[in-house]
Amino acid sequence: MSAPEPSQPPHSVTPLTSAGRYARLRGLGDRYAELAPEEALGEDVCLIGARAGDFRRLAASQGTCLKQLVTGGAVLYLRGPFPAGDFSLAPLSDLRFNLDEEVTSSSCRFTHDDLLPAVLMGETVECTQKLPHVRGLDGAVHPLLVACAPHGGEWPLVFAQMVGQGVVICDLQAEEPPASTVQRPILHRLSEPRGRCADAGALIAARRASRAAPVPPSYDLVLDDRPRSFEYGREAALRGWLTHMAGLCPDVHVDFAWTPSQYHPSRAYVQTLKAYGAGFVWHGFHQHVDHRRLSRPEAALAQGRLLVESICRRFGVRFQPIMIFPYERATPETMRRLKRAGFIASVESLDNGGAEETHLPPFLRYSSPFQSLYAGLFPVLRRHALTTLNYDRMLALGALELPIIAAAHPGDFGLRHFRRLRDGGSKERFDKVLMFAASKGLRSRSLEEIAVELLGEPALGD
Repeated sequence: MSAPEPSQPPHSVTPLTSAGRYARLRGLGDRYAELAPEEALGEDVCLIGARAGDFRRLAASQGTCLKQLVTGGAVLYLRGPFPAGDFSLAPLSDLRFNLDEEVTSSSCRFTHDDLLPAVLMGETVECTQKLPHVRGLDGAVHPLLVACAPHGGEWPLVFAQMVGQGVVICDLQAEEPPASTVQRPILHRLSEPRGRCADAGALIAARRASRAAPVPPSYDLVLDDRPRSFEYGREAALRGWLTHMAGLCPDVHVDFAWTPSQYHPSRAYVQTLKAYGAGFVWHGFHQHVDHRRLSRPEAALAQGRLLVESICRRFGVRFQPIMIFPYERATPETMRRLKRAGFIASVESLDNGGAEETHLPPFLRYSSPFQSLYAGLFPVLRRHALTTLNYDRMLALGALELPIIAAAHPGDFGLRHFRRLRDGGSKERFDKVLMFAASKGLRSRSLEEIAVELLGEPALGD
């Protein structure tokens, strides 16, 4: 893990362009530059952000340098507003197009171009507003986001043209005010239809520039507080729940958070979990308590290890080296103990009130694979409560190629002993996640597999 972001007051952030925000999130660092008159571009730049007006005022020497960078593999992200009339991409290419008056749209549609994140392909967003209109684009252009008129007809709003080994991405939309961009987390903007359209071009440009291998996002379902000692007679309900989910996604994986002190569960209950390929992770060092208040954490972890070894022998199971703390509360010291004990990650909910990343600029918060409060100390995966995982939020996570880790408790599914379904509890509560995963081709993974995969990726702010 890399060093954490420099601490700074949340409202002291210098306004950035959309390309700059996504470059920062992708960890491009000095490999990102913004085009400015008379300023030279470095040889290692892989993403260049530019406004259409500045591009038109390029000096000849800048144009030559820019063309060398793009043909060599760099990405130029060209953002509006574009001036009315003819616009030329010279000296990068001979493409010319014409900007007309704005036209009222009814919706915007993402195409199926390979430059797009897979989860966005074919998605339509209702969008009733006036948008820039373009004519004269030829077949060499790749439409990425198209605007649709109320009575038929459509035109590219974001499009790309390959130039040598690189690409120019033109986004006809103007930059939005910093109040609605820099001051809002990228994840939250992508969770809103309008923000998703406004940020699409910058998202695609930074994704291409980072040269990350296109891998479908992963997903996992996590159930806390199970299995438990002496809680018998729930095997049929458990089997029905697991069968229902397997009917929606045959490869579905569920991880159960098991507290070591719960070492006398029903053998039939555990065998049912094993029959459906369930996984098991730690849920506390020893007991289900607030670990910020442990007086002797080393003793609790040692006792928990003995119990886990006994559980694994008795039931033929394996605990992943992953910790979900009860109440999702920890301290730097408990994280250090996890690291020394051989754990590879912890997991905490995004909506956990103690996980506010106020040390980061607002646009970076909650939008990376790992929570940054313990950056440089121990990796903490983000999971999401079912109440926050609507379709738009899952689209945003998928667009950022982040794992969708859905968290729940037994009461959500009627799996508690001596209790019927309450508070809307139903075996269908995970259905929206499973249906999304099936429709988008997401990969079912355990928490351990997700952590191992992500730990090989660049960390936030590199």
